[in-house]
Amino acid sequence: MPKILSLVVYPIKGMRGIEINQAKLRPKGFQFDRRWMLVDQNGKFISQRSHPILTQFNIRFDSEQLLVSFGNELLKVEVEEMGNNQIPVSVFDDQMLASEAHPSYSNWFSQMLNESVQLVRHSSATERIKNFATYVNPEHTPQETPVSFADGYPYLIVGTASMDLLNSRMSDPLPLDRFRANIIVETFEPHEEDHWQHINIGDQKLLVIKPCARCQVPNIDQKTGISGNEPNKTLATYRKRENKIYFGMNAISLTNGLLTIGQEVYPVE
Repeated sequence: MPKILSLVVYPIKGMRGIEINQAKLRPKGFQFDRRWMLVDQNGKFISQRSHPILTQFNIRFDSEQLLVSFGNELLKVEVEEMGNNQIPVSVFDDQMLASEAHPSYSNWFSQMLNESVQLVRHSSATERIKNFATYVNPEHTPQETPVSFADGYPYLIVGTASMDLLNSRMSDPLPLDRFRANIIVETFEPHEEDHWQHINIGDQKLLVIKPCARCQVPNIDQKTGISGNEPNKTLATYRKRENKIYFGMNAISLTNGLLTIGQEVYPVE
């Protein structure tokens, strides 16, 4: 039986993830996942696509604070702190409002990146809806989901057997962190997750929506920030269709409970 091998949250969009033993399912993604984001002066999101240096920020939780380090510099972000100002921001074509973080946080990131950026936080005013009606049975409910600052969907699921197959086709194996998944499942058959319609984990249930189309971020070493041509070059030889490369599955949560490492995963195909 497949089981949960790893759970990961990415508090600040585009930066390193934090492996946790237990994660709280929420409609918009795991609690604290992609709840903060850096934007430029036009409110446009900043990611590893344009700023691979984001891989060099280390993040961890300490009580009610998010500790962000860059080299020898350290920033402490109050987790529950919300700014009074709501500003317009964008993630691709999606426009929304976000809470302006304390100016001292934005100043710190601007100094680290040597450019003017602003840290924003997801708030109750942040309305962003992803419609997925084209991917599911027309009679299925729901057909849309709220999303935080993630690229597309609240959850990304990857199976270990899929990664094993990929690494078997490359001369230099790569770690799974290249794909920035939230739920890593120990599986037995490569890409068996492609066929899952939903999964039951204890009392929790996730609806599996669609394969995840990959951009160039998997080609970026998450430890060094250096970009190459793998794994996308190899994936293109067997996981490409309609000019897109697919790896992992996008999903939404139908419940609001807890997931724990080691739990068995019961797929429904």
